[in-house]
Formats: sequence, C-alpha cells, structure tokens
Amino acid sequence: GRVAQTGEPLLVENASQDSRLTRGVVKQEEIQAGLTVPLKAKDKVVGTLNVATRGSRQFSDEEVELLTTIGRQIGMAIENARLYQKERMMAERIARDVVMEKQLQENMRFYLQQVTIAQEEERKRIARELHDDTAQELVALSRQLDGFASTASHLSPQDLSYLEKLRQQVDRTLDGIRRFSQDLRPSVLDDLGLLPALEWLTSDLTQRFGMHIAVGILGSPRRFPPETELILFRIAQEALRNVWKHSEASDAWIVVEFGDDKTVLTITDNGKGFELP
Repeated sequence: GRVAQTGEPLLVENASQDSRLTRGVVKQEEIQAGLTVPLKAKDKVVGTLNVATRGSRQFSDEEVELLTTIGRQIGMAIENARLYQKERMMAERIARDVVMEKQLQENMRFYLQQVTIAQEEERKRIARELHDDTAQELVALSRQLDGFASTASHLSPQDLSYLEKLRQQVDRTLDGIRRFSQDLRPSVLDDLGLLPALEWLTSDLTQRFGMHIAVGILGSPRRFPPETELILFRIAQEALRNVWKHSEASDAWIVVEFGDDKTVLTITDNGKGFELP
C-alpha cells in the first residue's frame, strides 16, 4: 500500500523489525528482506512488484535501479494491455451498435408511440370527466343561483347583486373548464382530422388572445394515421402558444404542404424573434 501511495521503492533489510510491513505475512512466509517497486505507466502507479528473501540480504543501488526499470516496463505493458482491451471492447461495442441501430430506432419509435398514446388517453379521460362531471355540476349550480335569485323576493338589492356576481363567477369558471377540456383533447381532431382541428385551434386562439392566425394548405390534402395527426396538432398548438407568450406577434401563419412522399408543417409569425447562439 505504501509503495502504491508514494510511487517510490521500498527497501526492507530486516522485515521482522520493520513496522511498515504486515507482520502476519512476514511471519507466515518467514521473510527476512525485501524490495518493492512501483509499476508505473505515465507517472501513474498501476501496481507493485515485490522481491523477498527468507535469508538476510542487502540490495545494492544497481539492483534497486534495475528492478525499478523492470517495474516501469511492466507498468507500460499493463497499461498497453488495458488500452488494447479498452479499444477492443469499444470496437466490439461500436460494431454491436451499428448492427442494432435500426432495431433501436424502431424500438424508440415504438416506445414514443406508446408513451404518446398513454398520454393522450389520459388527456381524453380528464377531458371527459371535466365535461361530463365538473362542467355539468357548474351548469346546475349556475341555474340554481339564477333560479334562487329570481324567486327570492325577500332578498335585498345588495344580496341580489352578490348572487349575480356569484353566478357570473360560476359561468366564467364553466367557460374555463370547457376551454381547458377542449385544449386537453379537442373532439374535432378525433371526429374530422388534422385540418379541421387546426382551423378550430386558430379560431380559438384568435378569440382568446387577439392574434390573427391564418391557415394555408398546399398540395392535395390527405388523412394520416391518428397518432401522426395528433403529433402534428400538438406541435402546432405548442408553437402557437409560444408565439403568443414570447414573440409579441400580431399575426401568425400555419402552412401545411402535402408532397408526394412527405408533409411539411410550417409556422411563422411577425414577432420579434431572437438571435441563434
């Protein structure tokens, strides 16, 4: 341990009296003298080499230097062997990666598809519960407040005004719930497809944010698998929200270009933009 820590040779002429050695090993092997040198590679200790005798012996400076040189050579050999093993393993790994690349890509697409499906199913469930349960409860509450205000003749004008404010607050909350439900999973996307869903999205964002958004179609429109249309819709939805949040734009445009072997979705705006790093 000492040689590995210091990187310097350790010469022992009387092992039984030297506190730097492990007494159990010395006694068991009956060691009297020994020389330990580091195995070095690029000034890094990669091991140690020990020469020991069961009889008394004094090691000369030439012997210490010779064994130290041998240690350096062995250290370089060990390091070269490690590098060779590392390079060989790396080459094998690269070869495996090349062979498996196509399969990995297919697996990634499959997992991404499954994650997207699971995410959208959860969105649909939440949207359905908001529409069927929460929204209906708010509709009933609004009607009850309206009915109570119209039949309770003993209420003061201040009480009637307070009830009207409550009803308006419930109606605003109901509108927010409906909008959130639509954002989670617009039914038009499932019923009619991507292009009508984009038309609905631009109309909704124009009403909510006051930003004019136009949709342009190039080529012959066609339907895609539901997962593909869903991803394209989410891309457009997130991009337009970012335009509204960050670009300070007054106008934005969505262009869907249908080609023979590809479809390009382009979203532009007249906002301030930013410089690429």
